[in-house]
Amino acid sequence: MIRNFIFCFFLLTSVFLSAQIYKGKIWVKDRTDISFTPVYVTNLNTQKTVLCDYKGGFEISAKEDDVVRFTSVLTERKDIRIKPKMLNNENIVHLDMAYSNIPEIVLKRKPTGNFKIDESRLSNKYTKLNINKIIGLPAPKADTNYSSPPFITGFTLNINTIYDWISGDRRRKKRLYEYEQMIKANTSIRKYYGDAYFLRMGIPSNKIDEFLQFVYTSEHLLQFVENNNYETIAVYFDKYLPVFRKRMRMPNLDGGK
Repeated sequence: MIRNFIFCFFLLTSVFLSAQIYKGKIWVKDRTDISFTPVYVTNLNTQKTVLCDYKGGFEISAKEDDVVRFTSVLTERKDIRIKPKMLNNENIVHLDMAYSNIPEIVLKRKPTGNFKIDESRLSNKYTKLNINKIIGLPAPKADTNYSSPPFITGFTLNINTIYDWISGDRRRKKRLYEYEQMIKANTSIRKYYGDAYFLRMGIPSNKIDEFLQFVYTSEHLLQFVENNNYETIAVYFDKYLPVFRKRMRMPNLDGGK
């Protein structure tokens, strides 16, 4: 009897210690509003994914040295390795926006509104590097498909290009290009697998594109499409399908309605 009691005691103790929770609240920098696009919290060791609530609260099973990943459409991806003090305590996770606003530019001389006149007043000492520093732009990433108009043509500055940088048109054009890349990649993925594949997963035909976009924005799928490595993408379908079902509030997907 005593032996059975000791066995049950150690069994319950081990279960209690293994059932540890990593919880807390997500704060997105540069966002003043509390409600924001949902963030997906994934334990990379257990492959379990949960969705934070509309206030940024989250709770997921984890243990020491597990790696928890935070992903969303609007924020940079962040990985956190779990330490003992993080378990069963409230944690604050700070996420950075996927883009940053260009700071305000103060012009010493009031523009006339005529591009030719304003351009002629600029000194030739301004170079592309100096303009980048003034505006606060990072070094551009290499891209074989996306090319931007030059800042300097000969010895004069391209005013239209500077206007694009300051007004935000440059950023919008880049995001439009990235969106077009996503649509092109998702079209290739859907064509490769065929609609029947997704229907067998329980995804209605009118939700296939939405599901592909959801997976694409959670993982970097473009690299697999560019390398014709479509089979690997199926792993991410299985990973994000449960979260997609919860997100779309379709508990009867398995019923094949």
